[in-house]
Amino acid sequence: MEDYKTALLEIALERPGAAASVVTPITTPFLFLAELFTTIATLPIRREGTERLMDTLFANPSFAPLLTDPEGSQADMQIAIDVTKRSPAFQNYWTYIILPAWDQHAALKGALAVVPPELPTALPD
Repeated sequence: MEDYKTALLEIALERPGAAASVVTPITTPFLFLAELFTTIATLPIRREGTERLMDTLFANPSFAPLLTDPEGSQADMQIAIDVTKRSPAFQNYWTYIILPAWDQHAALKGALAVVPPELPTALPD
């Protein structure tokens, strides 16, 4: 699991060639994400890196439960990582970058859930 976390951090930091090529099953996705965000709070991560991180993270089926009730998951996560005691920069990062990216993935999951099965979910090649 540490290798997966390291790969995600490399993606977030926009390191050349960074990729989480293997989707690692995570048994405790909430705790994994809390640890990841705690680490991220200390790193110089930009919006683009965060978007790539969130795309990679939520492509992993282990994190799907965190998209079912994003407001509840986000509120619980905010308490778990104690956002109010983090730096003002991280608080802004949380509010204006992480939460909107998380919401976007939840909305996408919700939209795809209502696509009738006879309709394709991807464009043809």
